[in-house]
Amino acid sequence: MSDLLFSAEAPPTSAYLITWTTQGTWFFSHQVRSDQTMASRGAASTSLSVAQRELVEKAIEECCQQQGWSLVAANCRSNHVHAMVSATVDPHEILSKLQTATASRLGEADKTRQAWWEQGGNVRLLQDDIGIQAAMFYIRVILQRM
Repeated sequence: MSDLLFSAEAPPTSAYLITWTTQGTWFFSHQVRSDQTMASRGAASTSLSVAQRELVEKAIEECCQQQGWSLVAANCRSNHVHAMVSATVDPHEILSKLQTATASRLGEADKTRQAWWEQGGNVRLLQDDIGIQAAMFYIRVILQRM
């Protein structure tokens, strides 16, 4: 990904902020009962190395190019991923394809792990300049400093 905060192109008029987590690290509220803990689910926690995080970001870029989607920003952390994508398809399809592409890339590098991501994730539609600019800043600047 470019180190530029904003590309020469104008920011999109709408985009999806898509977030998903590595297996066993945390769950979105719809995925687990309130009385269930990660340990009770038997999920082994997955923490991505710097090299794995770079593989994920590259796979996101390539998947977006192949699908004809505009990748606005992406950042892979040790236990979750943020991708901001502008596209005219169902955002849950974007989430699913990004999870599949990144898991495939990670699996090529590490054949010992069966699953990389928790099922599903969070999809948020951003439709105004302030929301889009704030998400771009968060993903491209704030997360890069962590």
